[in-house]
Amino acid sequence: MNNRLILFSVVLIFLVLLSGCVQNVEHIFEKNKVSVQYEPYPTIIKYNISYGYNIDTEKSHSFDITYYCFLPHVNGKMEVLYPKNYTEIFIGENRVIKWNVKSGGSHNFSLGIRENVTSSTFLVDLKDSESSSLSNISKNLILQYCHVQSFGNSTVPIVDPTYPEIYAIANDIKNVTPNKNALDIAKNLFLWLKNNTSYHSHNDTDQGPQTARKTFLLKMGDCDDLSYLYISLCRAVDIPARIVKGYLIEHIDDNYRAVPHAWVEVYVGGVDGWIPVECSGTSHNWLVELHQNFGVEDAYHLRLFVGDGSNSTLNFSTATFSFTEGVKIERFVSVTNLQEMNYKNLTIYTDGRRMYI
Repeated sequence: MNNRLILFSVVLIFLVLLSGCVQNVEHIFEKNKVSVQYEPYPTIIKYNISYGYNIDTEKSHSFDITYYCFLPHVNGKMEVLYPKNYTEIFIGENRVIKWNVKSGGSHNFSLGIRENVTSSTFLVDLKDSESSSLSNISKNLILQYCHVQSFGNSTVPIVDPTYPEIYAIANDIKNVTPNKNALDIAKNLFLWLKNNTSYHSHNDTDQGPQTARKTFLLKMGDCDDLSYLYISLCRAVDIPARIVKGYLIEHIDDNYRAVPHAWVEVYVGGVDGWIPVECSGTSHNWLVELHQNFGVEDAYHLRLFVGDGSNSTLNFSTATFSFTEGVKIERFVSVTNLQEMNYKNLTIYTDGRRMYI
């Protein structure tokens, strides 16, 4: 019972801050009613990316290889690296190159794609006037995106909005959000996540992501883990939520690298519809996290996979490659010729507007 009281106190503090106190504390530019302005940041980037698998087969074996290569959700010039034995299909909303290569003997080749990418930052306002109340969200969307999900034939949920403690916290937050607006509730659930969990990579990647229940109990996880917990929180109050996977382009050791990454989309209705949420930010300032990661997908995110609420599609987010004995594989991904452009300042206004200027 004490934990529930603490929760209500924390949520009420958040609501007070969001309702106006933050404006007074961080009011910097009175004339323009700007509360926060961040350092200039590139809002457009261009680069070349190549990814897939290098294949090496043994002379004495026949082999059978199947690979589902998810394509970037951008318009760019794409090259198929192995232009044989493939078909282009859709899995949910995702374009996919599917290879099925059957042969024998010794071979060395690469399955994958190369693409010229131009990526722009996506941003929505923090104002709630254009989003929907929970009661106006389509029942069909709720049926599709607000249930328990598992990988494969597992009976252990990876997304679990019915887990009692997740369900209780999510509904407590919903109940103290005055207008029952989907954007406000999703925002307050995000604030709970940022104030009660932390990013922590784990070494058991071969075991797959943690369940939402485990992440809730540990109060820590990596990008997949935190995303599945946030999805569970949103679904517990009938806010449609889904996983997004792809690459995060990072500057490491004087080079740009594409690191596998996961984040979330939630449906808030209105003119914005589905909005992105980055759950694995590492800032210890919840206001910075809110400004920069809730309703923001910066240009360094490259989405390849968006879930459609089904277990069958979710399976492809972790398993896209199968092969028989006698096949050696090595995953590759490279980023070259990256250009950063259109530097702008993320600017937060006291009325909730948010834009790059």
